[in-house]
Amino acid sequence: MTMPTGGSAPLAEALPAHGVALLPPDAPDPDALLVRAIDLPRLLLETAASLPLLVIDGPADPRARAALLDAGAADVLTDPADPAELAARLRALVRTRRMPPIACADLTVDLVDRKAERGGKSLPLHPREFAVLGELARHRDRPVDRVALFRAVWRRRFDPGTNVVAVTVSRTRAKVDHGFARPLIHTIGGAYMLSDAAVAMA
Repeated sequence: MTMPTGGSAPLAEALPAHGVALLPPDAPDPDALLVRAIDLPRLLLETAASLPLLVIDGPADPRARAALLDAGAADVLTDPADPAELAARLRALVRTRRMPPIACADLTVDLVDRKAERGGKSLPLHPREFAVLGELARHRDRPVDRVALFRAVWRRRFDPGTNVVAVTVSRTRAKVDHGFARPLIHTIGGAYMLSDAAVAMA
């Protein structure tokens, strides 16, 4: 298990004894990020909802911790945290990520390694585009409306009234469907759906 950490030195020194290998903050392809509450909003934007974020210095107030979870944290622990409990929670987070790739026709979406291929070729998706595709893949053959997609990918609880979702879906669709006879990303009213079935575009 690997994760960059912004936690305290004593905690970083204790975690390896419980099966957690720590990497520098700029290391590639971590399994999870251990972050401070103050850094959560910025990291949610940078990771585009594709990486579990465990908040280590969460507040003692249960309502405040619930707010962090609603904002997009995968888990929250108050500081100081017990190394054994923290390591167990990290292992649980990683286990939930060990899922097989999702297939739709000749498209494969790997939510663990955050990669997508179609026709055997890798798709050059930006983090936000992959997050959109991943959310559609999780709900394959079911429409995901604009608001739900905005909440899942941008981690916001309100609609900003912009076309950011439509623009990102359009860019994602261009990379997923361009050059292929069968489109897989469909627009149905105010919703989007990943499906290999024939769907009337709206």
